[in-house]
Amino acid sequence: MAIVLTVAIISYLVYIYFAPPTEGGVHIRCVTKTVLNLNCMSCGLTRFVYFAMHGDFGTAFRYNILGPFLLLVLLVIYFYFIRWSFFDKEFPRIPAWFAWAFLAFAIVYSVLRNLPYESLAFLAPPS
Repeated sequence: MAIVLTVAIISYLVYIYFAPPTEGGVHIRCVTKTVLNLNCMSCGLTRFVYFAMHGDFGTAFRYNILGPFLLLVLLVIYFYFIRWSFFDKEFPRIPAWFAWAFLAFAIVYSVLRNLPYESLAFLAPPS
C-alpha cells in the first residue's frame, strides 16, 4: 500500500511539473469550489506546488499562502504512514485539543478566504 501511494504521489508531482494547472489539463477539481463556488483551505494548493516546483515562490504564495504549512502537515502524515507500513510502528496519538484547534483554524481560514473585503483578498487564490 505504501509503495502504491508513493508511486501515485511521485507520478502526480511529475504530472503537475509538466502540465501547468493554470492552463487546463486533467487536474483534481476542488469539490467545494465546483459545487459551492467557495475557496476551501486547500484551494490553490496544486497551483502552489506547481509554481513552487518551478521556483516562482511569489506566485505560489498568491495561490495559497499556507501552502508550506499544509504540505508540511501532509508530509508528516505520509512519514507516519510509511513508518506504520514498513516498520509496524504505531501512529502517534494526536491530542484532542490539537485536532480541534486545527479544525477551528481550517474553518476560520476558509471563511476568511471567502469574505469580500479588500484587506483579505490576499488569502483567496486568483481566479
